[in-house]
Amino acid sequence: MVNLMQSIITPQSQSNSHYLILDNLSVSFGDTEVVKSLSMRLEQGEIGCLLGFSGCGKTTALRAIAGLEQPQSGKVILNGKTLTDITQGKVKVQIMPDKRDMGMVFQ
Repeated sequence: MVNLMQSIITPQSQSNSHYLILDNLSVSFGDTEVVKSLSMRLEQGEIGCLLGFSGCGKTTALRAIAGLEQPQSGKVILNGKTLTDITQGKVKVQIMPDKRDMGMVFQ
């Protein structure tokens, strides 16, 4: 398993106006941890990128953000709205994928 990113924080993201916040997002399949503690903050209009080798968890991370995979821990916050909050193994918030107003396109 390759750790995608420990943290991506741009100088602008020190404000409280984050558009997308990923906070320690982790996804596992059985005993295999595919995404480990992914944290990322993006401002409105900012472009982020997940880079990595084939099979390192990029698509799994995007699927967890979109609500198509159940993370084991972490938070996903989009435009101030908490979409997923799993703390200490307990689901506090889990908004269904069709209510998230997002999608994915691979090119």
